[in-house]
Amino acid sequence: MSDTSYSHAKSAYAEIERMISALGLDWGRLEELREKAQLKFVAGWNMPGYMPDNEACDFESSEAALDYIKAEATRDLDLEADNAEALQEIDSWKSDAQGEFGCTFGNYHYWITKGDPLDSDERAELHEMGAVAGEWTCPDDVGDDLADHPLEGLMRSGWASSADGFQPAEFLILTSTGIRVCGELDEHGSATRAYLQHQDWDEPWQDYLAGDGDVLLRYAQRFFGG
Repeated sequence: MSDTSYSHAKSAYAEIERMISALGLDWGRLEELREKAQLKFVAGWNMPGYMPDNEACDFESSEAALDYIKAEATRDLDLEADNAEALQEIDSWKSDAQGEFGCTFGNYHYWITKGDPLDSDERAELHEMGAVAGEWTCPDDVGDDLADHPLEGLMRSGWASSADGFQPAEFLILTSTGIRVCGELDEHGSATRAYLQHQDWDEPWQDYLAGDGDVLLRYAQRFFGG
């Protein structure tokens, strides 16, 4: 057995495994985590010494959070008072170099902090799912790449006592030179078993035994699903 062909088989299997894993990915959950991870700033207000009366708001930028705080402070002004100086002060508010802000103004304390929208489990989940998704942005992208993956797909029948009613019994999917996925078909033409083989020049085909047969079967059923 050639080390070169075995290495090619290992890479080919890893590619197939990644596509199949990406097909089974919960893309809705991945998008949810990605969106949540973008919420970088949290802003709110409360009476000093008391918990906030309303829920804090999440923002993607410090600028957006500051605009919210200014609008809330302006809304809380006494409409019957001369607010010229107060409005000027509110307009002068700036966040610090880290994008954070804090100021007690009137009856309330207004604040912006850097949020940590993902907990450790969510962050690990996002990292793992993102690694599976790779360059793909949706399951349709994965499906398109899978459809274009084989170079050729073939079928052949088994032994029979008559030429009447021949049915395919085996399949072969050539994915690249020297790499193929083979297996068996049921009476409906659906793959029931799959295995990967590799071959170097002038050498017989060898089974690649390190792969997961269920992964290869799910791959084969994309093309021979009955």
